[in-house]
Amino acid sequence: MRGLLLKDFYLIRKYCKGYAAVVILFLVVAFISPENPLFFFYPCVFSALISVTLIAYDEREKWTTYAGTLPVTKAQIVSSKYCISLISGGVVMALVAVGQAVSRIRNGSMGADYGIYLSIMICIIFLIPAFILPFVFRLGAEKGRIAYVAVLVAAAVCVGAFMGTRDIPLVSGLSVNTAWAVILPLASAAVYVISWLLSVRIYEKREF
Repeated sequence: MRGLLLKDFYLIRKYCKGYAAVVILFLVVAFISPENPLFFFYPCVFSALISVTLIAYDEREKWTTYAGTLPVTKAQIVSSKYCISLISGGVVMALVAVGQAVSRIRNGSMGADYGIYLSIMICIIFLIPAFILPFVFRLGAEKGRIAYVAVLVAAAVCVGAFMGTRDIPLVSGLSVNTAWAVILPLASAAVYVISWLLSVRIYEKREF
């Protein structure tokens, strides 16, 4: 498992520099224009797609065939991609959270909704790969692209809907945002775990 993660980190260092450039670009734009929080969400979306990019490179270089000769299981191969997704998402979220905080402090607008935006970022990091990866492990990276396009569109709609419900009251005097800031990340984490187990089962049954 450690070797699989190391291999993926080498691939990220060699082939995913463009993702880092995009993340930095959006952070700069978000810092200049903090009134649009979507610029803080986009980097989380890109980080969620890194694992799919790695699978595409693995398939292009026939890694799946080579991996069959190594002392690694299919479950470990799947798990390495889910771990990479969490690591890359965590790093990007840390950068985004700091950038958001600095931007808000600079503009004197540090408020309670900061926690709401962090909650949305966590959901993005969990849910996008959770819905995409099972399709990719079942169909391959090329055919799986249809799934992640659909998921990205759905994610954009959900984020817009979420931001539009900020002031709707909920039970116990909580706003939708306040309640969802706690509920949604926990639910998203549960979906991620289910997706992980499902992908392992799918990949173990797949023939190469």
